[in-house]
Amino acid sequence: MTWWEALLLGSSFLVVLVTVGYSLQVGISPMPSGRSVVHSLLALLPKDTQGTIVDLGSGWGSLVFAVARRCPQAHVMGIELSPLPYVVSRIRGAWVGNERISWRREDFFQSSLEDASVVLCYLYTGAMQRLQHTLLEKLQPGTVVISHTFALPNWTPSQVVRVNDLYRTPIYVYHVPHPHNDEGDKHEPGPNP
Repeated sequence: MTWWEALLLGSSFLVVLVTVGYSLQVGISPMPSGRSVVHSLLALLPKDTQGTIVDLGSGWGSLVFAVARRCPQAHVMGIELSPLPYVVSRIRGAWVGNERISWRREDFFQSSLEDASVVLCYLYTGAMQRLQHTLLEKLQPGTVVISHTFALPNWTPSQVVRVNDLYRTPIYVYHVPHPHNDEGDKHEPGPNP
């Protein structure tokens, strides 16, 4: 084995090790959304959407780029903790050169989301359980939350779309509720039907 083959093999092993390590830490590996799901999700976003659209756990960045093309008046932000997908997204972003796209490498549970007009997510059941409380604390009432595959356990969606794919993937659309008028605290919507 030559030195460059050993270097390539060692680098590949390190990349896999880091990716697996972060997948274990966050509970899910960076999985891109299927084309049918992305197409159906984009159809739920009006082209004139403004403000900041945030993709929580943006992975390799594919959805961020698709949303930026769909919504030319919006700023689109990808938040990803795992370093390799984050770096790949940044490189792809530099190549595309779209000033309306930005990236943050951080734990989205710790992120500031107050300016978001739309939040997108493709996570897993445990994260959605925890996320529902974070969204109530950090988002303004009326903010749109769109999640595919996994529902927010104690929220009632305003719309559920079934993708025409092999799995009939559900896409859930929510609106952050207004706080209780008499208590002044934010409340969780009722359970999913």
